[in-house]
Amino acid sequence: MERRTVTGAAAIHATSDLRRRISPASAGHCRKVAVIPNGVDPPLDATGQPVSADVAAAIGRGDYVLSLGRIVWKKGLDRLIAALPAVPTARLVLAGDDTEAHVAFLLREATRLAVADRVTILARHVEGADKESLFAAARAFAMPSLSENFGIAAVEAMRRGSPVLVTPEVGVADLVRKSGGGIVVAGEPAAVARGLNLLLADPAASQGNGGGRPRLCQRALRLVVGRRKHEDLYETLLSTRG
Repeated sequence: MERRTVTGAAAIHATSDLRRRISPASAGHCRKVAVIPNGVDPPLDATGQPVSADVAAAIGRGDYVLSLGRIVWKKGLDRLIAALPAVPTARLVLAGDDTEAHVAFLLREATRLAVADRVTILARHVEGADKESLFAAARAFAMPSLSENFGIAAVEAMRRGSPVLVTPEVGVADLVRKSGGGIVVAGEPAAVARGLNLLLADPAASQGNGGGRPRLCQRALRLVVGRRKHEDLYETLLSTRG
């Protein structure tokens, strides 16, 4: 049934090269594959809006690396925690819904590795002024996932000028490389630690010629495309099919 659907499609939309390589189209069942990254909304102007007490407390403790998204095993958050002993300047803020009751495991790991004092977990959905405040105060963003179709939060971070660390299994990894918006590292804690040390020592080091957050934001904006690319694809398909 799925092969019939794919074979009959005028095109397949893949959000990344990684997704294209693992899609049914890679087996030759579709005539056209268009790789178009997901677009992201512009940052919310949260000036003057109140921030929740737990977010304010997390920000108030000083510099941190942010990871934003569902708190589940495939996000590789345990690898971030395991990297902390080798990154003495790092503090983590993990925010997102605990849909798999994974927080308890992460806290045990943090305690076992004697880094619990450097790990803050906000086990809830974060949006609006809370989300913008967390992004704005973060020194870097990390997404060390074992599997990630795209990785929209990493793109949101780049759009806000934050350098990002991702693993090769994150769909947006190619975009990170092309934009110079961060680094792509293997998922082993030692590799994650080396990447974090690089970003925290000099956030501009992974940004090509440097230039700080404004230039990083501009590069990310040039590569993060939205509705226009989709419209171009649809118009091309309609004209081709008469």
